Amino acid sequence: MDIIEAQADARRAYANAAVGVAVSGTIWITAGVIALGGNVKIAMLALFFGGMAINPLSSFIETKLLKLGAVNKENKLIWLGLQTVPVILLGMFAGFLLAPSNQVAFFAFTSMAIGARYLSFQTLYGMMHYILLGFTLLALGFAAVWLGWTSSAGLALAVGAIESSFALIIARARPFSK
Repeated sequence: MDIIEAQADARRAYANAAVGVAVSGTIWITAGVIALGGNVKIAMLALFFGGMAINPLSSFIETKLLKLGAVNKENKLIWLGLQTVPVILLGMFAGFLLAPSNQVAFFAFTSMAIGARYLSFQTLYGMMHYILLGFTLLALGFAAVWLGWTSSAGLALAVGAIESSFALIIARARPFSK
């Protein structure tokens, strides 16, 4: 299986990864709403534990609701998705370390980590949309730190809105067949 076939297989099996992006966006929006309610620590935990649920929730939607077939067992490119998960964990860890003095840092570093991971999705899915999504989230997280943003809720809601918007665009970008 060459890279073009592997990318097409990944797009088909994972609906261009739009479902995962949509689930992630929903989790970010949920964390933002919790932070708006005044409990930023609970919002951080919601994002952390919600992040762990992205893959199982996405898989359920893709297989049970959308009835998409499994990825081809010969598709070695699919491992790239798993290999980039530590980037998110490192970003969250850095954010947790900084959170006692700057709670926005948790959301900013997580946004940057997710953005960095999305850059690899261009290789995984063969879709340039992920370059734009990745750099948008990187820039947003960087701006939050650099400019000293003070609203954890605002940042979480912004990331959620960006991901949700991109999920709609990505879902329609290239048709995937069941």
